[in-house]
Amino acid sequence: MSLRLPLDGGHISQRFGPSQMAVQPTMWYLGTIKAYWVWFQGAVLHDNVHAGTDFAGMPAGSPLRAAEAGTVTRAAYDKYNGGGWVVEVEIRAGTRYSYNHCNSLSVKVGQKVSRGQVIATVGATGTIWNGSYYVRSTYGVHCHTNLLILESGRWMLYDFADFMLGGAQQNDARIRPGGATSYPLITLVPGFNVRSTPDLDVGDANIAYLTRADGVYDRTGKKVANLSGWQLRGTTTNDDGSWGHLYGLGRHVYVINGGYRR
Repeated sequence: MSLRLPLDGGHISQRFGPSQMAVQPTMWYLGTIKAYWVWFQGAVLHDNVHAGTDFAGMPAGSPLRAAEAGTVTRAAYDKYNGGGWVVEVEIRAGTRYSYNHCNSLSVKVGQKVSRGQVIATVGATGTIWNGSYYVRSTYGVHCHTNLLILESGRWMLYDFADFMLGGAQQNDARIRPGGATSYPLITLVPGFNVRSTPDLDVGDANIAYLTRADGVYDRTGKKVANLSGWQLRGTTTNDDGSWGHLYGLGRHVYVINGGYRR
């Protein structure tokens, strides 16, 4: 079954792929099929790649519906990378989609959602840290969708529209619900920073915890947990690389890829 239209009454306002907009990131891409931050087989580097599909045409506050059933793996405000209020759903192990710039969220991490269920409302939220201060990432009301598929340990970004009704990959088995989803326990590796957001552009400002051989310590030097027993809630990929998205101590935290082992 194909992915559902996220925004009832909306239309695609910007497609996936190379863009003329200078604000888009430099990425490696394969046609208008998929993109990633580092080179992959057949990829070409482009200065401005829109690695998502935008849906617009409805006023702020209009409902955003789940494109497919799954489990919510992210429901948070992305302060640094322009996403604003973001909700992410895992359809099956290795396939996730997310809605960005939301006006509000209606679900929580770990919640099961059904196809067509309202999980957020469309908006224009989001800021980007430019090295000195925050600037708005968008002014127009729209839903920027990302479709992420795990390939050889990398979360590749795909064209969401290709998997919708009439798209070239509308019947792809990777978007079918029913596959296993899991949040396995992991062990943090000593000597790594645990950050409150997956962003290196702000220096050390978002370091929440430090890992040592005997445990996890907060910024005051107090031991707050053992290294084991954290739950891996998937990964987040941005311009700084791939991050482990963890849950522990009552909050979501992030460790750069390689700072943890399954």
